[in-house]
Amino acid sequence: LSAKAGQVSVKQLLAQVPGASVSLSGKASLTSLGLTGTLDATDLSKLPSTVKAFTGVVIPPLSGKGALAVQVSGPTRKPKVAVQGQLEELRIASVSARTLVVDAVVPDVTHPLDADGTVTATKLVLGSQTFEEVHATLTTHGRELDVALTTKGFGDAGLTLHGTLDGDNEGLAIAALQLDTGVDRWLLEHPTHVGWGRIVRVEPVALSSGQQGLRLEGTLRGEKLNAEFHASQVDLSRLPKVLVPADL
Repeated sequence: LSAKAGQVSVKQLLAQVPGASVSLSGKASLTSLGLTGTLDATDLSKLPSTVKAFTGVVIPPLSGKGALAVQVSGPTRKPKVAVQGQLEELRIASVSARTLVVDAVVPDVTHPLDADGTVTATKLVLGSQTFEEVHATLTTHGRELDVALTTKGFGDAGLTLHGTLDGDNEGLAIAALQLDTGVDRWLLEHPTHVGWGRIVRVEPVALSSGQQGLRLEGTLRGEKLNAEFHASQVDLSRLPKVLVPADL
């Protein structure tokens, strides 16, 4: 670490914690930043206890390994942040991913809601469901966001969504949604809203594909789930198998 003419240079700053190490290098001044950091995780299962010991914060059980690179560059007052990396055999509680690749950019950290990112995984497991070749992209501009998701685990399905985050960041107003199952294309009939504050609330979501119709709404209060699902003239053989109960 050295300082000269108002600029601080970091040749290499290394910090180690159980299961991971963090390195930082680059230059910083009152007007500009050029820093590169790397997180090298050899055993993420040790991270929850470390975080709790230093901060008192309890995070879900983790496992896996991998590396993430972070670059901070540009004007000091509004730098750009880019994150790239790959994690192997990542598990968070009941969610696991194989070969998870992350690539995200926030062009100006003073506008964190303006960001672009992609996430891919060769395999994603959510509880009892398994999805292959998952690819997701997220683009935000202010509180508006666009999401695109494709996976082979949903019958080669693709989903696109356009919405606006609530002012308190505890909900999303969905203006448009399209679900392609590989056989049919389902469209959102009218705007709806999903909230995830103290109560998770899904306002009526109505999808249609030709004469077929699906409607879902519900709430989750603690462990109490109250949901309604309606189907009209739906050909179950045309839906992704993951959406159809095995006894039907």
